Amino acid sequence: MNYGSKQIRKKIKSLRSPYEKIGRKAVVLFFKLITVCIVVCFVMLTCVGLGAFTGIIETAPQISLDAVSPQWYQSYIYDSNGNKVETLVASGSNRIEASIDDMPKHLINAFIAIEDARFYSHNGIDPQGIVRAAYKTIKNKFKSTQGASTITQQLIKNNIFSAESENGLVDTFKRKFQEQYLALILEQSVDKDTILQNYLNTINLGNNNLGVQAAAQNYFNKDVSELTISESAVIAATTSNPYKYNPVRFPENNKTRRAIVLKNMLDQELISKAEYDEALADNVYDRIMNVKNTSTGSTAYSYYTDALISQLMQDLMNLKGYTQTQAYNLVYRGGLQIYSCEDSELQKYAESAVNNPDYYSGRYDFTLRYRIQIKDKTGEHHSYTENSILNFYQSTLGISGFTLLFSTESEAQEAINNFKSYILKETEGTVVDGTENITYTLEPQASFVLIEQSTGYVKALVGGRGDKTHSLVLNRATDSTRSPGSSFKLLTVYSPALDTAGMTLATVYDDVPYLYSTGKLVTNVDDEYHGLMTIREAITVSRNVPAVKIITDITPELGYSYALSYGISTLTPEEQHYQAIALGGITNGATNYEMTAAYAAIANYGVYNEPKLYTKV
Repeated sequence: MNYGSKQIRKKIKSLRSPYEKIGRKAVVLFFKLITVCIVVCFVMLTCVGLGAFTGIIETAPQISLDAVSPQWYQSYIYDSNGNKVETLVASGSNRIEASIDDMPKHLINAFIAIEDARFYSHNGIDPQGIVRAAYKTIKNKFKSTQGASTITQQLIKNNIFSAESENGLVDTFKRKFQEQYLALILEQSVDKDTILQNYLNTINLGNNNLGVQAAAQNYFNKDVSELTISESAVIAATTSNPYKYNPVRFPENNKTRRAIVLKNMLDQELISKAEYDEALADNVYDRIMNVKNTSTGSTAYSYYTDALISQLMQDLMNLKGYTQTQAYNLVYRGGLQIYSCEDSELQKYAESAVNNPDYYSGRYDFTLRYRIQIKDKTGEHHSYTENSILNFYQSTLGISGFTLLFSTESEAQEAINNFKSYILKETEGTVVDGTENITYTLEPQASFVLIEQSTGYVKALVGGRGDKTHSLVLNRATDSTRSPGSSFKLLTVYSPALDTAGMTLATVYDDVPYLYSTGKLVTNVDDEYHGLMTIREAITVSRNVPAVKIITDITPELGYSYALSYGISTLTPEEQHYQAIALGGITNGATNYEMTAAYAAIANYGVYNEPKLYTKV
């Protein structure tokens, strides 16, 4: 480099040049501006981050033990001897509560081994697990993600957050962050065993089993406390994907996952090598299939249970102020223990008697209920019922004696086919998919109610004859009204006459032609008159004329009031003025259930007990 005088003078001149000074200042100013922008951006991002962080925290749901406790459990009905006779289950409630004290240690360890190895050492979140999951996700080039949620986080996710409310990555990130925050808060106030108990009662374990107790009973037909290491590993293996690892549907998938559970338990020194070898060699899936293959039973509740459910829900709404939805959720999902009045042995006898064909002269007749929609050639829809079939045969075909009573189902089907062919041809139409519905009802029908008169406890109840294939269907014992006929005489005539009118069983009435106040003749069943007879004789042979004469003397209003006192709820106000109430001539009829309760009062020396289907809940 040249440091001569000439070069030095040139350098001094350039430094003193105003253009050079302006350039140098511009460069310095530029770098200052860049520095300020960087600082401002950093501050802004920090503020935004803090604001977002604060917002996420402030909008997080409230956390408490109640909030993370599973909400729905199946309810049970017990008979009068304390035997479990029915399980009530609705969607999301196939759960049976179990205490952690009843869970074997190896079951708890199986879940810890596969889900959260550091459960007892972390404070709600597992940084080591998060790093491991992130590393594996990056290593897999984001083709699959690795979970890092602790058991505490999973409990919060299952019971507080709803996946349906997440729309995209932002919502998922927000939920995940809140989940971790709430996990830290929860672990500060709740001990590890309580968290574990709620988690093991919450999780979906496949095959519609929620919680370990339901899974133990469904897969192995045993209480959770009796599970072996091998069986515990089967259940724990289902957690990551309850459908894929369902041991009934996909035993091979579960077997692979179960081996991982057992290996993790061995590596984490939760079981010995001998226990590992024994569990791995266990032919556990054969036991599962045997349980599933031998499980039997109808999915339909009994008529007694139907009536009990209806009464309990009405009581919850009328006496406790529940809405129908609240009552439903409590009955089917509330984990209730309902103690019924049912005597199971008597119930079986009653069902057997009602369904014994020998009591119906060995006949099996069927009535038909039919529904169908036809779309004609113009696109218009037409609806047809069993009455359409009846009209087709009687009017169109001129078969006046045709009825909807068939001796076989094939006969009924033939009638349906003939009608359907005719109507499709007439309308040039087609059947609307899913609208054809055929129901056969065994005839004659019957119902049965047995009530303990001293308590009002309903010991047996049958609401119909034939196979019961659905729950909460027509219950002829409680829902169907029929004319009570002469059985009403004791309620509206003889009991008030003996109780309040000074009459006795020896009081005499004359069974001779007699007119109603309308001028119509009162007739007896045999169209004969037997002259003078005591009330005792009139009851014995059920004569109509003495009954009408007596109610005329004591007034129909008194007979009406007695019927109300006996619990008959189907009467109309107008009927208190009609003499025909003596013979059961009432507009709406009466149910078997209420008539049995009324007669139970007579057997109970006149003390009426409202019929009860359950004693306590």
